[in-house]
Amino acid sequence: MDDGSATYIMGIDPGQTGGIAVLAREDRVIHNLIPMCITKDFASLLTSYRHYLHHIYLEKAQAMPKQGVSSMFVYGQGFGELIGAITACKIPFTLVNPRVWQKEIHAGTDAHLSAKDRTLQAAKRLFPAHNFTASARSRKDHMGMVDALMICEYGIRKGA
Repeated sequence: MDDGSATYIMGIDPGQTGGIAVLAREDRVIHNLIPMCITKDFASLLTSYRHYLHHIYLEKAQAMPKQGVSSMFVYGQGFGELIGAITACKIPFTLVNPRVWQKEIHAGTDAHLSAKDRTLQAAKRLFPAHNFTASARSRKDHMGMVDALMICEYGIRKGA
């Protein structure tokens, strides 16, 4: 962390392909951006940020079309574990519906693109110098990380 004067917003796109982003509230500098699949100990990550996190925005869990019962159960269990860890660390959080944050973030993007591409377009416009791949070997942008960052941006815009 910095000298203790900075505060951060965390955005979480839950699920195996999701991501976690931490953005400085005052100047929107990206402090951390990681894929959810490599976050083995979310509670430890939260503990390391506990004194600096102002608020967490967590994408609200919902059933996805063509998703099986067992995979939805696993997704729901993971979502519950996230909420449990956040609550245990006493960090304020807000559940945000994907359509709500996307409506805000997609303003000014190309309406002919898919929702995924509009989110990526917005992220690249807001953070042009940032690489959104999961690792140096990756070739594609990691949409879970992009979504998490845009959830952070949404939180800052809404007064976090």
